[in-house]
Amino acid sequence: YTINDFPLSEEKNIIARAKSPVRISFGGGGSDLTHYFTKSSGGAVINSTISLYSHATLIKNTNDKIIIISEDLKETIKANDLKSALKQKNKMGLVMSIIKLINPKFGFELHISSDFPVGSGLGGSAVVMSAIIGCFNEFRIDKWTKYEIAEMAYQAERLSFKISGGWQDQYATVFGGVNFMEFNKNKNIIHSLKIDKETLLELKENLILCDTCSAHDSSDIHKDQKKQLLDQKTINKLVSSNVDLTYEIRDSLLKGDLSSIGKFLDKAWQYKRKYSSKISNKRLDNIYNTAMKNGALGGKLLGAGGGGFFMFYCEPTKSRDLQRKLELLNTKIVNFEFEKDGLKSWIVRKTI
Repeated sequence: YTINDFPLSEEKNIIARAKSPVRISFGGGGSDLTHYFTKSSGGAVINSTISLYSHATLIKNTNDKIIIISEDLKETIKANDLKSALKQKNKMGLVMSIIKLINPKFGFELHISSDFPVGSGLGGSAVVMSAIIGCFNEFRIDKWTKYEIAEMAYQAERLSFKISGGWQDQYATVFGGVNFMEFNKNKNIIHSLKIDKETLLELKENLILCDTCSAHDSSDIHKDQKKQLLDQKTINKLVSSNVDLTYEIRDSLLKGDLSSIGKFLDKAWQYKRKYSSKISNKRLDNIYNTAMKNGALGGKLLGAGGGGFFMFYCEPTKSRDLQRKLELLNTKIVNFEFEKDGLKSWIVRKTI
């Protein structure tokens, strides 16, 4: 062999891919809203990412053309350049808000798809934003940090597109794992919790994720909750109690003591459902009451409320019977695993 037998490969076009996980929340919901934690002693939530993802693929074009395809919304955008794409009216306003913020200087083709339905209450909007940012980050030399990516997603969703809501979804999907998050007017701190493997295995065996098969409008609910928080001291006390409960949940998980988790989740739900009249309804109450009568030790609706997913805590020996009872109410049981990692992005060579 000589040096001529090992010619250098020509540089080829690359594709950026990313996947970002959804989260389930155990407590503290509502305290991550800016109008709450900036006017109180602070907010705190505890959540974990699970094995349902948003996926994004980004292909750089050799011209200025823009193509964006959302499998979730069944919508496609085609334009000659970014300026023209931003002017189009379509269902992808949230996606375009993050594209506008990133302001790429090249044409591209972006594909987006998710493992979960729109309006799931699993923080899906933030998850999609995170996956898109992850793809564009692969083309940067000075890469954005996890905090920067989460706060970019927040800016695009909450400030630019004006969807009301909190901060936990963006941090959860980017950082991944089980996190205890504290919010105050000066800074937000993400604490990654080191939970024993056996504790997480047991927790997973005791949890049931139930899709109510009804979407929700989180922005509308958060707006109503904001009004309630501004007008009623009672609601602020409920949110504060939910924050205190979050610390108890954190301590139980760290100690590996799951004996009270069901009771904690039930208490969190009873607090939360009083935040706004829009959080629960007759159908959701029926699902919850049926679960509690058939083996559940507690549970809560994930996300803002009004629909989406319930999470129930149940003894494994009663789990299958409870699942059958829930399915009779036209719900769907979704299998999952805990996901220890958050946003992942990488590049591959374009082969075709």
